[in-house]
Amino acid sequence: MVSKTLNRKPGVNKRTREKVIFTAKQLGYSNLPYTAGENIETNENKGDFIAVLLANFRYQSKHSNYWSEIIDGITEEAKRRGTGIVIISESNSLTNVLNVSKLMGIIIVGYISPELCMEIKQFNTPIVLVDHEEPLLEADSIFMDNFDGLLKITNYLIAMGHNKLIFVGDLNYSKSFYDRWLGFRTSLEKANLYNSKSQNIFTLNYTSAGWIEEFDHWIESAKEKNKLPSAFVCANDNIAHNIIDVLKRHNFKLPEDFSITGYDNLDSSSYVVPSLTTCQVFKKFLGKRAVSKMFWRIKHQEYYPEKVLINGEIIIRDSVAPPNPE
Repeated sequence: MVSKTLNRKPGVNKRTREKVIFTAKQLGYSNLPYTAGENIETNENKGDFIAVLLANFRYQSKHSNYWSEIIDGITEEAKRRGTGIVIISESNSLTNVLNVSKLMGIIIVGYISPELCMEIKQFNTPIVLVDHEEPLLEADSIFMDNFDGLLKITNYLIAMGHNKLIFVGDLNYSKSFYDRWLGFRTSLEKANLYNSKSQNIFTLNYTSAGWIEEFDHWIESAKEKNKLPSAFVCANDNIAHNIIDVLKRHNFKLPEDFSITGYDNLDSSSYVVPSLTTCQVFKKFLGKRAVSKMFWRIKHQEYYPEKVLINGEIIIRDSVAPPNPE
């Protein structure tokens, strides 16, 4: 492919050609037969709408405080740029609902199945992933910096004097959850507080309502063994809200007995009692950034896929306090 590209021989598609030329320029080659970036199709040539794929329409509808704001951001930015969008769910066959001749690109919100990845690849169009990475797809991705956000929250708790911390989450649910766990663990390791045996974690199945009952039993057992933590660091606000409810049923006082933190800053998190310390995820901005990245990618297809990380903001509320002295 390299030889064919540099010698202007046929048999190399435009996208591969642009990447070869781009890489050659980075390696210092000169006198190239043409420059990377020439004749790249823009949105005016390719079509007039972006397809927005929702991997799980049941949970990503307008009723979801998290996903609905991302979708609103996509819609607003597309409208501002004079571009239409078509929102479809994973249950639909893309080839049946999309007019490929009008398709600018695809924005995928959340996790998608490997089967759908294979279907998407055949479109040979720019792809932007929001809150997900997929090795089967050559695509840009937009994330909050989940690692850094949880690292900051955990560092804050440790600075308050907490040395018995537990992460509550499902490491298999999403990359965001896993990155948050890594931030938590890294903070503990740097403070020499990480327990390699217990791993300082209560692992749950987030897609099953039964995890709340399992946590209830875990609290009973930990209380009997006198192995309760001083702080619960939760993978998101929804988990934290449920943890607060369970602890209250066991007559614990918050934050006197436990500090609790979440992530995402859902609207309800400022109204729970105690109000929840969390990390602000700029959900609407994630959507807007996905659209702007799509427009950039359409004009720069020779560049390799990029991951965009957006910093969050730690919001300190009433759910955290210094631990009780032993």
